[in-house]
Amino acid sequence: MILDLRVTAVNAIAIEDQIQRIRTTLKRLTSINKHLTALHQSANAIETEADTLKHEIRGVLDSIEDVIRVA
Repeated sequence: MILDLRVTAVNAIAIEDQIQRIRTTLKRLTSINKHLTALHQSANAIETEADTLKHEIRGVLDSIEDVIRVA
């Protein structure tokens, strides 16, 4: 009976240690997800800016072509 209690106590400690490892890992995953969210937001902002520049350049090219055609 005493041996069973010791084994149970050891198992409880081992289980608590593993639970703490899992919690730590989950916190790390949360941190990674926050960084990924920030990365996605930055990538979206860059993509939006690139699209805007592309439209501006096409507009300028169209204007230049119109001037050349008239001349």
